[in-house]
Amino acid sequence: MMKKIMIMLAFLMIVSGTASAAQLLTNPGFEAGNTSGWTKGYGDIFAVDANPREGNFGARNFWDGSMSQEAVVAPGGSYTISGSAFIPSGGDAGGWGSYIALDWLNASHTKISSAWSAGPDADARDTWHDYASGNLTAPSNAAYAKVSFGLWQSGAEPANPTDFDNFALNGQPIPEPASMLLLGSGLVGLIGFARKKRS
Repeated sequence: MMKKIMIMLAFLMIVSGTASAAQLLTNPGFEAGNTSGWTKGYGDIFAVDANPREGNFGARNFWDGSMSQEAVVAPGGSYTISGSAFIPSGGDAGGWGSYIALDWLNASHTKISSAWSAGPDADARDTWHDYASGNLTAPSNAAYAKVSFGLWQSGAEPANPTDFDNFALNGQPIPEPASMLLLGSGLVGLIGFARKKRS
């Protein structure tokens, strides 16, 4: 009977681990038809139904602007980020740029370090480009991952409008207390059942 319990426990752990590797962003492709889930930093970025990478909507940046979203992460956990950008031709030769980035934040939402970034304006224009990181390990003092995108300028005329879409932050979230309680209750029940069968 103990062997059956161990097999069941291993199965529950596998199922729990598989289920927890998930997309951690809200409204990652702007398919809600708006930018809900995202926080505007500066400038004008809106969800539009023109030129999406996939689906019906994407985020359009007029001139310069930024948006970001934070997700809870587990210290030492492994994560990946991806996103797409469309930078049109035009704009000044310098003094501006675009980015997709991931930063680690501590429990006070203060930046610990930059984990990954891409500069879409350096690639061929007038076409979509997809960007993806390799596996990124959250530092031991990380509590959040901050995904951000946008375009900056320092007195220059940037190419515009620029489009962004298809963001994903995949990894292992912090288990919800209810899930842990359910798993714990199941294990206690299995152990109790095994003891009852023995007596």
